[in-house]
Amino acid sequence: MKKLLIAIMIFCVSSATAMAKVYVDLNGAYVNAGDAIEQTGFGGGLALSLSRDFNLVYRGMGTSASRNPNDFDEKKYDHMMQMLGFEYNMPVFSRISWKTSLLAGYSSTYLQKEEFAIIYDYNDDGFAMAAWTGITFDATQWLSPFIDIGYHYSYYTGELKDDSIRGLMVMVGVRICVWGPTKRIDDGY
Repeated sequence: MKKLLIAIMIFCVSSATAMAKVYVDLNGAYVNAGDAIEQTGFGGGLALSLSRDFNLVYRGMGTSASRNPNDFDEKKYDHMMQMLGFEYNMPVFSRISWKTSLLAGYSSTYLQKEEFAIIYDYNDDGFAMAAWTGITFDATQWLSPFIDIGYHYSYYTGELKDDSIRGLMVMVGVRICVWGPTKRIDDGY
């Protein structure tokens, strides 16, 4: 009986994911990280369609910046987020959709502070939350450029507990459909 139940569960899960679309996101990012200054970097993501308009989304990005590069008082900053959440896509015009996403997950920040002419390193890992909204253009069945604007908040309890690591984010990238059923690009518009 157990084997039959396991076989039925595997069939249901595999058939549900076989009908789902799987997307890969590649993007450049600008992040205002508060006390960790403005940073630029790259990121990526993976999305699984739960329905026509809702996706389960994993998003990761790493950014970095430097003040006074190649100087004796150079200060370096790094910020990384790995998050999981949900995304809603609302069709607006022919091939243009408005998307909104809420994610939560892991965050890590490294920064250097100068105290009494000595530069100290601070590093902390914590919890992150973020919300994005933006526009996606379906260029083809497989390729969709997008721009997202959002806000993130990182919460730390260690070395950076008194620092404000939060702010505006802008991502520009492309979403690639790597698996799933397709239709004509103008179907349903």
